[in-house]
Amino acid sequence: MDNAEPARKHRAGIYLTADEAARLEYSASYAAQGPFGTGDPALLRRLENWSRRRAPVRARLDATTLQALLALAPLFEAYREYIRETQGGHFRAAPPPDDAAAALEAKLRAALARLEGRVLPLGYATIWRVPEDGGMHVTRTIDRAQIEQLLDALRRRNIESEYHETGAEALARLKELVPLGTEVQTGSSTTLDQIGFTAWLRELHGDGKVRYFRAETQQHADPAARTANRRQALLAQYFLGSVNALTEDGVALVSDASGSRLGGYIFGAQNVIWVVGVNKIVSTFEDAMRRLREVALPQEDARVKELGEKGSSINKVGVFFGENATGRIRLLLIGESLGF
Repeated sequence: MDNAEPARKHRAGIYLTADEAARLEYSASYAAQGPFGTGDPALLRRLENWSRRRAPVRARLDATTLQALLALAPLFEAYREYIRETQGGHFRAAPPPDDAAAALEAKLRAALARLEGRVLPLGYATIWRVPEDGGMHVTRTIDRAQIEQLLDALRRRNIESEYHETGAEALARLKELVPLGTEVQTGSSTTLDQIGFTAWLRELHGDGKVRYFRAETQQHADPAARTANRRQALLAQYFLGSVNALTEDGVALVSDASGSRLGGYIFGAQNVIWVVGVNKIVSTFEDAMRRLREVALPQEDARVKELGEKGSSINKVGVFFGENATGRIRLLLIGESLGF
């Protein structure tokens, strides 16, 4: 008699933005319409729940579910047309290619490939947008060969580097890299917020498992005490954040209004970990400086103003051509568009 337990179904982790979850739900609902409607009702209900959250979704999906979602890919672009018709503020002129739809399909294909143990063919990696003159956007692709070339370039600059397909995978890796009982600081980082690291760190700080300087700083009402805490944080054992631009040959650029990130990045912190979305990759140093001014600053300025503050500015720029101390700086490149 065979008492063996049934094989556990393998799943791949995937991170979906709120817009991607809504796009999947709309596509599944569209496919289910009419007398010949197709689709899995249970999957549709799951997608409806995701869409109603209006927040990013982290899930672990099996191959059958991923294949069902990929079957909806021909309908992904219909979601943008639905938004254009039902919401104001959208131009009615002929739109550019729907790179968000292509990015979602690529993300699903990448997750399925990981499950099946396949190496993605060139061109089937993350798709993102880069700014062009006049505020226009074009679709660019990054494939595994380009990723490996960039990682090699970083290693030659004495910066440890690794690639993760999703923010969820990167978050799991960060939880391995940052030990309990240590002193930790983060720069103001939308990227870390988006992948869930900041929330996880605050929870650990609240439980007394790490010392998180940023959480301490925000508890001080006295400006002098806040400044003193921020200065102390520059010497943290682990300093995490992102960069604003990363050239294809491995040069990282960081802009700062006050310099509180740069002080830790450049020398103060014992260990530095950068988490960087592929949307920040640019071709040249000139493109990197332009990205700081035209992409990162406007979005950061808007974010700061939403908090009721006066805004942001580029007062200081750090250019990282390399690192002397082996193992001090590590960069996690993520195959998603994250941060500014």
